[in-house]
Amino acid sequence: MENRSAIDAELQRLEKLIPELKAQGDEAAALDRFAEASAPLTRNAPPEHEAYITRRLQCMLVQAGLVAGAPEGEPCEGGEDAAPPEAPRG
Repeated sequence: MENRSAIDAELQRLEKLIPELKAQGDEAAALDRFAEASAPLTRNAPPEHEAYITRRLQCMLVQAGLVAGAPEGEPCEGGEDAAPPEAPRG
């Protein structure tokens, strides 16, 4: 996935998948299944989007209660509202 709209679409798909994964069993198994589902995105992430993808995935997991704590950095925003800061214009 090279472009931002494709990345955001995949992130939205993954976020919608979490409740289904949680309903299938315990949280550890849901976390494992989520890692499997998100692997293609994280494995093929363009370098300029890696931090954004990692942060969004971490936010999803924290908000779903699958991992403890709060993500580092800026507060999490869900779904389409989760845009990273704009790149400096030059």
